[in-house]
Amino acid sequence: MKRIHTTALAILRDLGQCPATAFHEGLVSSKLRAILEENNIENFQDEYGNIIAKISGTEDEHRPIAYVAHMDHPGYEVVRIEDSFFVGKSLGGVPKA
Repeated sequence: MKRIHTTALAILRDLGQCPATAFHEGLVSSKLRAILEENNIENFQDEYGNIIAKISGTEDEHRPIAYVAHMDHPGYEVVRIEDSFFVGKSLGGVPKA
């Protein structure tokens, strides 16, 4: 279990180091597809840039599961500088209800 945990953290670290603002997820997409290919996981990218991966089950009685996640993160606009630190305003995301 520790190996799986370490591997998962390494993958998240590698993906997290890729810049990925909305509509500019190319580095994350390439990295993710490379990880899937290295692990012989069937995958494809649709016309919208979504990556769909499939791991076939070994037992017919188990129902499929879907994991869904964003490849991008909100962009930020620097609105001021305070004590040599940039203060940013988040762009994008989900509007408040």
